[in-house]
Amino acid sequence: MSPNAQLPPTAHVEVELKLELDSALDHAALAAALHALVGEPRHLAQRNLYFDTAGLDLRAARAMLRLRLETGGAQLTLKHRPRLHDGLMQVEELELALPMPLAEAWQARTPTTLRPAEWPTALRPIALALETLQKAPATLHLLGAITNERLCFDVPRAALDATAPPGAVLSLELDRSLGPGGEERFELELEDQDAALVRPALEAWLEAQGVQFAPSAESKYAWFLRGLGRDVLQERDD
Repeated sequence: MSPNAQLPPTAHVEVELKLELDSALDHAALAAALHALVGEPRHLAQRNLYFDTAGLDLRAARAMLRLRLETGGAQLTLKHRPRLHDGLMQVEELELALPMPLAEAWQARTPTTLRPAEWPTALRPIALALETLQKAPATLHLLGAITNERLCFDVPRAALDATAPPGAVLSLELDRSLGPGGEERFELELEDQDAALVRPALEAWLEAQGVQFAPSAESKYAWFLRGLGRDVLQERDD
């Protein structure tokens, strides 16, 4: 269960810029500005369910297991060793598509639990990775869930930066999340290996739209844990 355990080679390092918006008004203003820039977004209604062992082995290993049900599909995601600095997140990620009937069956269990030993072969990479992060093979228990309304905008990079290479497109995700106790969170995310390079142009454009924002200080999962009154997942290496 060491934080130094390695995920399998099929995992990749996700690089994401996370900017937290000040209010619902900023969320609405940004949604309108992006709509004017590139047209109607894709709408995703998401439900994120978070799991851990009874002894919270995954959290101790700086890992997170999420079952996401959203418009059109479901994914099972394992993230490990997040590193968040000034809104820029890097995290090891292993994500696999999940048949919706199976995801719904898991969600319907009472109590809601996951048993990796019973998973189909297609999910075996995550089951094997979990074995390296736990003290012993164990049932995973539902910690809770958040809902998220996501607007997905494909924005030509040149629309924000005249010096951008031709044809480059940024996938901007505008989120409105509802966490434990009814707390709301508004966030703009850009998952891109060049997020740090794109950032100055994106932030300058946001400021020109009058949108109030700041670098996100924590991930959705850490925010969720804090809402439960639990110790948050360590997201810094210092």
